Amino acid sequence: MVLTPRFGTGLLACALAVAVVTPARAAPVDTVDVPSVVETVPTGVRGDTADDPAVWVNPDDPAGSLVITNEKKVGRLSVFDLDGELVQRITGPKTFFGNVDVRGDYVIAAHSGILVYRVTDTPEGPRLIFAREATGNVSTAGEGLCFYDPGAPGVADGLFAVNIHRPNFRVRVHPLTDGDADGLLTLGRPVRDFYLGSEGEGCEVDDATGALYVSEEDVGIWRYDLTAPTGLVPPRVSFATIGEQLSADVEGLALAGGVLYASAQNVAAPQRNWIVRYDAATGDYLGSARVSNGTVSDDCDQTDGLEAVEGYFNENFPDGIFVCQDGFNDLPGSSGTQNFKYAPLHLLDGVP
Repeated sequence: MVLTPRFGTGLLACALAVAVVTPARAAPVDTVDVPSVVETVPTGVRGDTADDPAVWVNPDDPAGSLVITNEKKVGRLSVFDLDGELVQRITGPKTFFGNVDVRGDYVIAAHSGILVYRVTDTPEGPRLIFAREATGNVSTAGEGLCFYDPGAPGVADGLFAVNIHRPNFRVRVHPLTDGDADGLLTLGRPVRDFYLGSEGEGCEVDDATGALYVSEEDVGIWRYDLTAPTGLVPPRVSFATIGEQLSADVEGLALAGGVLYASAQNVAAPQRNWIVRYDAATGDYLGSARVSNGTVSDDCDQTDGLEAVEGYFNENFPDGIFVCQDGFNDLPGSSGTQNFKYAPLHLLDGVP
């Protein structure tokens, strides 16, 4: 990895940056096929609408966990069970929902600012309810969005929201606090505020190390140090660049078990994209995988958002679940509008 200079906090850095675009190409020769085993109900909306997934793990019954997805074209969150069945939809007033992430029972999404929800028990089962205070900072709505919890998992005080604003490549880190202990979080003014050199979207934070991974779509993946001394611009290193394994249009990122998964949203037939795996600590390349056709659902093509979570969920996902957005929903299974596919996480990691 090579140390790089920090970007300033002005827009000049963005204006001068030049993105390097790599033509679409075939997947790496070591790419393994991992069949999907479940697909979600299609969005029912034509065009590119499905985007990013997150998984809420039910601590009492992992089989009752939820997959929370955003649908940017229609401005809604759709919540599914582990069978891919729709259990809840939340619709916003405009036609855009940014990415979604989960820590403990809290969920964040970007839609006219950063929204906060909390998974709460209801007679119908666990469901999302709105959980942001009416007062506090709103923030400019972004597209890239992820949580950072440097303390105990799921504890409100100490949570941060990382927001990537697509039009100007700006990244902000906002504190989320619950000052009156009512379960509603207040979004504070940013404690970090810096810029990418070109368009970015995916982000993930390793809570244990404070490493923030951000995909700059036509450049590669950066790793920022959120534990560095106070300052708006954290130091960064180049974690992975467009090249032999990683293709241009890097979008979705997921982190599980010390592995960073990255979606190369490639459109070269016959393999329109693949998932690259890296050791999150060292940046070493661990291999590539593609979620392919299964017996009851098809593959993931032109994938944007990803999610990976370790642990036993059910017989389909004995060692973890991997969720990917499918830009072209074909047979087998449903066909037509976009949806999300589930695959066993251990198979992506090459474990029989």
